[in-house]
Amino acid sequence: MATLIELTKLSGGPGSVRLLVLLLAAGLTILVAVPRRRRAALIGLASVTLAYLVMATPAVADLTVRALPESEPIADSDIQGIQTLFFFDGDNRFGRVREFERINRLARPERIYMLGRLSVYKDLRLMGIPSRQIEHDETLDNTSDQIRRTVAALAAHESGRAAILVSCLQAPRVRLLAGRAGLNLPVLAAPLDEDLPKGGIGRFVPSLAALAVTRDAIYEVAALAYYTR
Repeated sequence: MATLIELTKLSGGPGSVRLLVLLLAAGLTILVAVPRRRRAALIGLASVTLAYLVMATPAVADLTVRALPESEPIADSDIQGIQTLFFFDGDNRFGRVREFERINRLARPERIYMLGRLSVYKDLRLMGIPSRQIEHDETLDNTSDQIRRTVAALAAHESGRAAILVSCLQAPRVRLLAGRAGLNLPVLAAPLDEDLPKGGIGRFVPSLAALAVTRDAIYEVAALAYYTR
């Protein structure tokens, strides 16, 4: 299963543009290079295209998200008094950054551990967060590494009231891994990058935003199943 997770990361997983390109390229290669397999190649190309169109609908994205344990929106009372914030980078970067902006406005944390890409660190700096308040680590490969970094930071420094910020999709897995690591911290779930249509015909109109949510939710469902097996 661990190997399957790694292969999923390399390919981008179901719903990723990377995997779509690989599948379409394979189908087109067979179509051109192996004439006797032309019918199978056309069926394969049509199937992949149809599957991606379905996964790209907000209705399917919502259905996939519902397969994960629900994460409640962050209340103001859960934010006030936070002195140390661990910002886990990952899916739905812009949703996380927007939620961080709200947390910073309400709590003014004294120290922020930015665990992820340099580009997200730059987002925080553009908000006016002084570099002296941010501990940035972009060497981490996955959520487990982020958890281990959090454990080490808490052991090394007095943190006051601390919390972890992730996306609503990653939150169930982070709560599970944090609990296993002995971390008794609130896990704050940031919203998706973009609100998807909840009703009407818009629920069935494919979009890249919905496809990204479906892809990320499928990955989280698979990863959660791996860690709870």
